[in-house]
Amino acid sequence: QDEIANAITEALAIELNLGEEQQILKTASTDNMEAYEQYLEAKGLIARRLDFDRSIDLLNEVTRLDPDFAPGWAAGAQAHSLAIYYLTVDRQQFKDKAETMARRALEIDPNLASAYSVLGDVYRDRYEWGKARKNYLRALDLNPDDSEANTQYSQMLWRVSYFDEALKYSTRAIDLDPLSWVNLTVQASLRYATGDRTGGWEDIEKSLRIGGRYKFFPLRHAINMAISDGDIERAIKLMVELSTSETVNKFYPGTTAHIEKLVPLLKSGEDTLAFLRKSHVKSEADNPTGDWAGNWTTDLYWAAYYGDYELAEAIFDSGTSYDASQEILDTTWFNYPIINPLRNSVAYKQLVKSINLDDFWRENGFPANCRPIGEDDFACN
Repeated sequence: QDEIANAITEALAIELNLGEEQQILKTASTDNMEAYEQYLEAKGLIARRLDFDRSIDLLNEVTRLDPDFAPGWAAGAQAHSLAIYYLTVDRQQFKDKAETMARRALEIDPNLASAYSVLGDVYRDRYEWGKARKNYLRALDLNPDDSEANTQYSQMLWRVSYFDEALKYSTRAIDLDPLSWVNLTVQASLRYATGDRTGGWEDIEKSLRIGGRYKFFPLRHAINMAISDGDIERAIKLMVELSTSETVNKFYPGTTAHIEKLVPLLKSGEDTLAFLRKSHVKSEADNPTGDWAGNWTTDLYWAAYYGDYELAEAIFDSGTSYDASQEILDTTWFNYPIINPLRNSVAYKQLVKSINLDDFWRENGFPANCRPIGEDDFACN
């Protein structure tokens, strides 16, 4: 491929009467074919979110075989930054490793877009929103066609509630990789949150069809969408599907047990709320199965649906505290319209301050329908 690119570039240079000094020739990043083949296999696994253990092992071998192969270091960084959402690991350690590998890639190639994108991931997951945005934009300036950079930046914007801006990048990610269940789920949720509910359902249904072993991720967003729609039958059907999925049964048995107890009660607001008051996750000690965001986000939506926002705030407070303790907090889970009344709650405002969102908003603009009040408070419609 490199030889063909060079030949085409040379032919165009002659046709356009360009001098040699004006030509930008594509050269091979590595001459080690074993390293390159392992790199390609790992990149394929990462793109499909499959077997992060293997992709990390492969990329460690790639950088051993060719320590000067910058894309190998960047891919290794990417595998570590994403693995915190798919493996039970020391998440702080993996974030630090991702940063170290990304910076090594940039020492070799200061213009490697994928390395800047990983730094965006790391800063985003540390709640350093301004640094994250700067690195994502640098990555996209270098390579606007990087699907991963587009989708990860859209997720950062989604987390800070910049829905309209996020939608632009998620749409671009779909254009670049229309069969990615991750891209489709992000796009679906953003379309729904910005008022395009029909489009949101179209995308989430596509994601469910191709989600494979990670179908539980789009399923959980689909459940929140159905509850927000008030479509109880659909929400119950999706919850049953979630509880019987292979991944949930294998890795999150607490979620399966929780759903099996909750589903028979869901058509009764009184029974549902009584169950939720007794059973929602309060702390790590109460959550021995490690079902982060598995129970509490759905509980939150059912409490809101049945109008008990005091209970919803309590679930929100304990759930976000638990996820933060696990370094896996993802604010996209409560960015649907039915949760809007919580945006003026004490628990939400405390969370915003704890993850540095208030400072980011004051510097970059508050999200739609929210406004600052004085120097240390805000309100939302």
